[in-house]
Amino acid sequence: MMPIPRAIRYVWKVPRPTGEDRAEDLMEAAYYTAMQTDRTATVILIRSDIPHPTTYSNGSYVPDGFHITISTKNTLQEQAGTFQTTHGYTKGKYDLTLAYAKSAPYINSDDDVDYKGNLIWPAGLPEEKKWHPI
Repeated sequence: MMPIPRAIRYVWKVPRPTGEDRAEDLMEAAYYTAMQTDRTATVILIRSDIPHPTTYSNGSYVPDGFHITISTKNTLQEQAGTFQTTHGYTKGKYDLTLAYAKSAPYINSDDDVDYKGNLIWPAGLPEEKKWHPI
């Protein structure tokens, strides 16, 4: 039986890499991160490009494994105006191979802001659709 493809919308909060291979690698890492935590995700917000080894927590940056940061919405979250943030831990700074994923233990509202006062998931960001088998 052939897998049924479904479209995932990728929203770019960071500038989309100009190199197509890098953009594809980042979307793939984001997809596999999302699928480890919510197999019903329909939209993925890409919030970081190069894996970074820190996380902002309780008012300061703390050491963490190299990871990319994404946020996801499924159909119900799109309707409710909520999302969940997940870190996709990679094998290194320049290696987007996913080792594991870990989601925040809470759901954010589309109105939530980051520590700088900016919306975490602002409206009107560039997006593109990509088909994946389910």
